[in-house]
Amino acid sequence: MFLTERDKAILTLLSQYPFLSSRNIYMMTPPTNEKAFFQIKNGQQRCNERIRFLFDKHFVYKFSPRKPPGKGTSVQYVLLDRAGLKYFNIDKKPTYYDDMNLPRHFYHTKEVLDIVATFYYYHYLNHIRILHIEYEPKLSYTDLKPDILICYVKDNKGYLQWIELDRGQKTIHKEKEKLNQLLSYKNNLHWRKEKWNQSLKQPMFPKLLYIVSTEHKTTHRHERLQELLNDFPFSSEVCLIENWVP
Repeated sequence: MFLTERDKAILTLLSQYPFLSSRNIYMMTPPTNEKAFFQIKNGQQRCNERIRFLFDKHFVYKFSPRKPPGKGTSVQYVLLDRAGLKYFNIDKKPTYYDDMNLPRHFYHTKEVLDIVATFYYYHYLNHIRILHIEYEPKLSYTDLKPDILICYVKDNKGYLQWIELDRGQKTIHKEKEKLNQLLSYKNNLHWRKEKWNQSLKQPMFPKLLYIVSTEHKTTHRHERLQELLNDFPFSSEVCLIENWVP
């Protein structure tokens, strides 16, 4: 069976994340010996065709959670199936999802991965240059886990960000507890040894960026988070997801 370099790039992406939408794959698949999907005519269609090929060969599995009437077309999500897991020598059984059995924290994760995909897309368009990016990294000196940790360059200026997607599911009190933990982590200085600092000339603590989802229209959530962050002595920002760009 012949896998193209693009096919291998798709599988490599899927090995790094719990799942990706077909749009994520279109945006994140890098140029190989062929142009990237976003660089070619009908790129999303070509991307979907390769996903279909990998699906027919059991390298990937697809699921599309149904949307309520009038809410648009269902989005297709993709993850490794048994041949894909075997390709990477991953010793586990594939998990199959449907409307009654969605991945844990599905709606949160899919929005986080949309943000990751946007970073990669801007990187490949040369609008930014990613130096380091991790999805839900396990840090060495704290139990806290950002949704995304990224270091990148834009217009000759460096950015180091600890990104939290906020869907209004935790109380402000719970967010305050988490921020107190983050402050303790910052003050103990062990963060200087974390992986992200390996790409920097000198250790830096990331700026905290809350990206607030408006999918469920949480009333004044972003203002309340900003008021909370004003009480903490580290660099931070809150923005609505529709206003966010790298």
